[in-house]
This record gives sequence, structure tokens and C-alpha cells, in this order.
Amino acid sequence: MTERDGHNPQPDETEFSSGYDSSEPAESSFTNPEATDPVNDEIEFTVGRHVRQVRDFEDLTLAEAFGQLVASPMQTWKMIHNVATQTPTQPIPGYPAPSRPRLHPPAAAAPVSDDVDANHHGEYSPTAAQTDLTTDPEMAYATTHQARAREAFALGLRFIALYLAWVGNSILTTVARTGNDVNVPLGLTYAGIAIAVWLGAEVISEWGQLKAWWQSRGGTDNSEAAEAGEKRKVHIEISNIFDPVRMVLLGVGVAALIVTIFANRDNQFTLFGFITWMLCITTFALALASDDALFRSPVPRLRFSTGIFRRWTFWALVVIVIIGAAIRLDRLDRTPAQMTSDHVEKILDAQRVLDGSTQVFFPNNGGREPFQMYAMALLTQVPGLRMGFFTLKLLSVIEGIITLPFLWWMGREIIGKENPRFGNIVGLSLALLVAVSHWHLALSRLALRIVLTPLIAAVLVVFLGRAMRDNRRDDWLRAGLVLGAGLYMYQAVRMLPLVIIAGTVIAVIALVRSRQALFKYALNFASLVFISFIVFVPMFVFSVQSPNLFWRRTAGRLLGDTVIQETLEDGTIISRDPTIGEQLEAFSNNLAILGSNVKNVLFMFNWKGDVAWINNAPNFPQMDTLVGALFILGAAAWVVRMFRKRDVVDWLVPAMLFLMLLPSALAIAYPVENPSATRTSGALPVAYLLAAYPLAIIVRAFFRMTDKRWVVVGMSTAILSLAALGSYAQNADTYFDAYHRNYLLSSLPYEQAGEQLQAFNTSLDGHKGNSFMIAYPFWWDHRALGIAGGMVDYPNGIVSLDDVPEFVVNSYRLQGEYSLDPDRDLLFFHAVEDTDTFEQLREWFPEGESEFIEIRSQLRSYATYRVPAPGAERFLTTFVPLLPESDE
Repeated sequence: MTERDGHNPQPDETEFSSGYDSSEPAESSFTNPEATDPVNDEIEFTVGRHVRQVRDFEDLTLAEAFGQLVASPMQTWKMIHNVATQTPTQPIPGYPAPSRPRLHPPAAAAPVSDDVDANHHGEYSPTAAQTDLTTDPEMAYATTHQARAREAFALGLRFIALYLAWVGNSILTTVARTGNDVNVPLGLTYAGIAIAVWLGAEVISEWGQLKAWWQSRGGTDNSEAAEAGEKRKVHIEISNIFDPVRMVLLGVGVAALIVTIFANRDNQFTLFGFITWMLCITTFALALASDDALFRSPVPRLRFSTGIFRRWTFWALVVIVIIGAAIRLDRLDRTPAQMTSDHVEKILDAQRVLDGSTQVFFPNNGGREPFQMYAMALLTQVPGLRMGFFTLKLLSVIEGIITLPFLWWMGREIIGKENPRFGNIVGLSLALLVAVSHWHLALSRLALRIVLTPLIAAVLVVFLGRAMRDNRRDDWLRAGLVLGAGLYMYQAVRMLPLVIIAGTVIAVIALVRSRQALFKYALNFASLVFISFIVFVPMFVFSVQSPNLFWRRTAGRLLGDTVIQETLEDGTIISRDPTIGEQLEAFSNNLAILGSNVKNVLFMFNWKGDVAWINNAPNFPQMDTLVGALFILGAAAWVVRMFRKRDVVDWLVPAMLFLMLLPSALAIAYPVENPSATRTSGALPVAYLLAAYPLAIIVRAFFRMTDKRWVVVGMSTAILSLAALGSYAQNADTYFDAYHRNYLLSSLPYEQAGEQLQAFNTSLDGHKGNSFMIAYPFWWDHRALGIAGGMVDYPNGIVSLDDVPEFVVNSYRLQGEYSLDPDRDLLFFHAVEDTDTFEQLREWFPEGESEFIEIRSQLRSYATYRVPAPGAERFLTTFVPLLPESDE
């Protein structure tokens, strides 16, 4: 339990608290550790100057009990009374009182006092009565027999609803794979009945709260007090902008910004430019930060407490992360089995980074953000990890594992500080379902930068949610920093600015009651935009210099082609911009495709998901049948929550889900690519949040039905474990069987050929410069063959059979490791279908041996032709006469 800034302590054992030395200020120059550490509320550090620990009475020694009695007599007396009576601290009959509505200004529910305003700029801190297990609006024990019986009956209805939703979702999933649309109405009927049953259980379970909520609708509106508090805070923040320290920081930031723009031009980071970029971000962030963040000690002294090891939430999260790591590392060398051209490009880009290239944006292969290339280059410096496909997969797996605790943080923050225990359960359920999800498993092992999108989306929601609720400038700035950093990771992040705009509009409509409050939201939103732009500056410079390269992947087709080519009467081909009329006509024609795309992407969770073999098991929905059933119920339950709780962040969730599905729905030119499991990756956190919500409600029922801790813990663990096991059983089959099988049948056998190439290069008769791959239409990429064989810079890909003489002679004349040695064997890789190459090689070297290699697991095959060492004279007499006259 901690007591913060004069408020009553929070006896919530599941809350992590961070341990800073109480004699020192808590926050560093800009970041508030309490607000930004994902596990901050459960690690028992002491935060801030006004913080002290109040431990459980039964854990105290006699001396400690006496000291606590002196420091906090009333609280200690309550603890002694609880131990003596063995009853909850403040039992309440029936159901708990309704939680505070959040669509009104915070002051309407919690009067703004000097103490509150001093605590993180007016942040509302729940009292002990609001967070205690017995009076928590979400987790309170039902103390009457009638209330517990009602909760048990509601729990039974919820299990029935879950079963019906599972049946309906199973029918829809079967329809998607078999193509028998006759059963679609039956599946939807089951889902509809399940929703009705669940909502009935909601009414029964929450009857006390619903009744109190209905009766409190006409309560007193304290908007005048709220407006006064908002006005006072706005005045303080505006005046502080002109503080001399801030003015100096702004001056330094402007100077660093100018240098950053000129030092990082031409799509290259420079060391000096990178340093000024970091200086620019830091100074502007500090100049815009609140007084508490700006003027506190930048180097807080940390003091670790072993209390973390007694927190069940911490250990539950550790177990979830271990489960997620084990699943993601399982058979990593086997699935996915082979590289694609996308993997080749990223490996080669990472190698260029190691070779000294410092590009801001990688324009090849359609254009890609740089973070993953630099991270890959860094990971290859770990002993035992070479530049190759396995290391690329390992990198994305690490990023997928890191995402899991941030998902817990996101779930907990969305539920809010008023219900920390329920928020913990929602967060843990969310992290657990994603840990065993085949959708996130595929993203984590896909070895592409796409896996970073759920991570960025989850962290952004945390700070955006805080900003929407409390309108504190520091939270807006943190959200801006996250957005700016995310723009260096994957193009789907470019949709997150729309999420921020949507969240801001929701908060303004719901919470603003005065011009001062509106101005404060506008000012803080502008701060977010500005700081995210500062982070984006190097990329922005490139986008101005090369707009076509930067926007190539994200250019939409809803308004038709951005460039129209026409052939004039004389045969000249010209390019022009489309007219407004042509764009409107294209928009009208594309609306039907867009509508179909939106429908398909909304059904990707329960009916039919991505059909691309590289992203998903074709036609399998993105959620398994159990989680899909939870998603159906969760969507309905969340709508109820939106209107009952009236929390602005609750309204952000469906808006974000829809917006982050748009990158897939906007695939107008290629609707077959919709839905896409990769382009919609930013929707994964909120989609699984909706699925985790009803699971957490089921767990919450045990907290309400009994005060026996061992029953609550045992049943909660059993429910979550059964859900995870049931989900993983299906997801493991989907990923390690269906996905693996389809991936093998569609990919090319680079790994097997690479092993043969590496064996040849390291043999006594072979040599790096003596192996060649002769291309064939729709066949191999010689770069992938080289990477699989341990040669990232493998150059010996010959475009066509006619180019062989010139290419091999040039290799003979070449100096270096890829120089051809005629005194060693030659090895040629070619397609089985390429009979011309086989006949020509046999004509040139009749003593050579042909080998046909069949990869049965992939239904693939290829051929090699090995020539015994021809010697220099034989080699030259064979190929030199075939050279063009200019090369002889």
C-alpha cells in the first residue's frame, strides 16, 4: 500500500509501485516514471517526496508496528481491526455503488483541491475506499446471499453465451474453409442468441450498479467548478511557456533543428546530424513539458524493493511472457522455412548498414522504414549470430515477446485507475490471449518489421488514453514521441495520426465545457503534433526530396491513379495529373469495392482472414474459434460499457479498431489482398482487448462471489489456463500444421540449396567463385541462394544462358574471393524445367555430372551440374571463342 501526495493509501496488492528514494524528486527531466513504466505500479519502489509504504499488519515486527502506529495511527487501527475480525475492511450490502462517470470533467466527480492539483497537475487519485477490494466498483465482494446467488446465476448464463458464440463462430469458420455459404445464417443466429444471453447476464450481474446509475443520472453538475479549475490550470501552463529556462531550451532546439535538417540531407544520417537530432528532440520536449517534469532532478536515485516478488500480477505476467517466448521460439528454424524476396532485401539492407551506409529511408523494394535494418545490424554483432534468415526471424521474435507486457499495460490503462484490479485482469487476459494467438505468432516469426506495429499501437494508446482523460501536457508529449518513433518502423503506423485525431475529437466533445478547456486541449494537441514532427524531421526531409519514393507504398487508389498516361495522335506517350472530374468518377466506381473490402476486413476475425500464404494459413480467420467467440461477446459487452461507464477511452477503442483496419480495406486496386493480416496489424491490440474483456468479466465473477482468497486465485487461474490451453491447441494446429504446410508448398527451397552450396564452397574441390546460378522465369533469386549458403554478397547469378560465357570469363579475370579458379570444380544451379541449360552445359563439359534434387516436403525440385576441374587452358578454349568481339 502506498500513500501518495496526501491522498488515502491504495490497498491494492496487484498494483505495482516503483521505488525511488523518498528523499529525492521522483521524475527525471521529462519522463514521469510512475506514468511511463509498464510495470511501475507493481514494483515496490517509493515514488516521489510525499510517498511512504504502509505494509500489511500481519507482516510487521513489533517495532515496525509501533513505528507505523506513530506514522499512521488511523490506518494502523483499521488494520488491527481487520485482523481481529477477519472481515473485509468496509463491507457493503448487495452490489457496489456505480463508478464515477468519465464523460464529465474530472472535477465534476472529484473536487479540485490544492492537493489534487499538486499531484501530477490535477490527476485524479482514487481514495482507499474506491480501490479496496470490498468497495472497488468492479471487484467488490457481494456480501449478501442474494447478491452472490445472482452473480452465480449470471456466471452460468455467461458460460452458456460463450458456448453459443463458440458454436456460431465454429460454423462461420467452417463455411469460410469449405465455401458452403448456406450455413452462414445459422452461424449468425447462434452469435446473435449468444449476445442476447450475455447481455441478460450483464443486467442480472450489474443490477445494483445499473439501478444506482439510473437514479444518479440527474445528479448535480459541477461544471462551474470544473471550468474554474481548468481556467486556473490553463493560465499557469501558458505563463510557464515564457520561463527563461524554457526560452533557452527553445533557442537551443531551434538551432539544433536547423543543423539537423542540413546535416541529414540526401537520405543519409550523419553522426553530427544524429547528435543534433537527439538534442533537438530533448530540448523541445523539455521546453514543452510541465513544470514538474522540467524542474525535478534529472537523475533520481533508485531503491529496489523485494516486494515485487510477492506480487501475483508480476509473476502472472512473467509466466505469460515465458509462455509467449516458448511458443515463438519453438521450431523457429523450421517455420517459416524459406526466405522470400522481402527477407532478402532486408538482410541486404542490414548488411549495407554494417558496411557503412546510414540511410534515413530505404527506397528499394517499394520503400521501407529504417528501424528494423539498424536493429538487425546490431543483433548480428552478438557472437554466434550471422547475417541470415534465422537471425532475421529471431529479431522479430524478440520484438514480439517484448510486445506482451506492453499489451498488459495497455489493457490495464484502458480500464482505468478507478478499477486497478479489474484492469490487471483485463491486461493479463489480453497478454495471455495474444501470447497463444496464431495471428501474432505469425507476425512475430515472419521476420519482417510488421511485428512492431502492435507494439507501437499499444504504447500509443496508453499515453493517448491518459491524455484524453486528464489532458496533461506530458502525456500528450509522450504520445507524440511514441508516434514519431513509430513512423520509423512500418508504414501502417501512418494511420495512427488519425487515431490520435479521433481520440482528441472524442475527448473534446465529451469533456470540454469551456473555452479555456478547449484551448488547453488544442494547445496540448498542438504540442503532440509538434514533438512528433521533430522526431520525424529526418524522414520528413527525405519525403520532401523524394516524395514519390516515400509515398509509393501508401498511395491510395480510392481516387484513381495519381498519374495518367495518354498516347497522342503522333504516338507520343505523355503523363499528366488526373482532373477533379476524373478523380470523382474513379471515386464513384471504387465505392463498391471499398464497401466490399470493409465488410471482408470486419469479418477477418471470425470468418475468413488473410489468404496470402506468407502471412496466414489461407482462409483461416485471424482468431481461433474460442477467441473469436470471446470477440463477439466482447464487442457487445464493450458497447454496454461505453454507455454505462461513459469513459472517453472506451469510445476510442472501436474507433481505433476501424481506423487500423483501413490500410487493408483501402486496397482498391487489388481487393484480393484484403483482408491482410499484416496491414491490419495495428488493430490487433484493440481486437484482442475486446476478446479479453468478457474473459476478465468471467474471472471477476469469482471475486464477487466469495471472499476466500484461495478459491478466487484457484478458479481464476483455472479459467485463464483453460482458455489459454484451448486457444493454443487450435492455434498450434493452425500455425505449425496448416500455415507451415501452405508456406512450404508456396516457397522456394533456398535452405536446402544453400546447404549444398556451402558444402561445395568449403570442400577441397570447390571454391566460392566457382558456383553459379542460371536464372529462369519465375524461379530463384540468386541473392537468397547466396544468403542461405552463408554469402550475403553472393554475385554469381547469371541472367540467361547466353550470358554464361561472358560471365564466367569475367569471374576468371576477377580479383578477390569470388574469382573463378579453373583448377577446381565448377557447380551450376539451374531449374529442372530449363532443359536448354542442361543440354548446353553437357555440350560444353561432357564429363560433367547432373544431379536432380527433389524436396518432397515442398513438392519442389532443382538441378545441379558439377564439372570436374577443367584447368585454365580447357576453360579458356571453351569460353573465350564465345565472347563478343569486344571482350576477346
